[in-house]
Amino acid sequence: MEGLKMCRHLYLFVAIQTVFLGRFNTYLTEKDKVKTLRRLEFKPYNHLRIRNKGIETYNDSEKLNNYN
Repeated sequence: MEGLKMCRHLYLFVAIQTVFLGRFNTYLTEKDKVKTLRRLEFKPYNHLRIRNKGIETYNDSEKLNNYN
């Protein structure tokens, strides 16, 4: 029983507090990064545009097109 009691105390007083301190540290560092974050200039790429043309299949009456 003593071993179980010691493991429970180690878990409560060491592991949980370590997790909370790590999360708090991450929160503070990310908060500082957001203040200094700048968006990059937008560059339009041809391969990233929305496609409106349907995909032709074997049967010309059917077209696969999710936009129309």
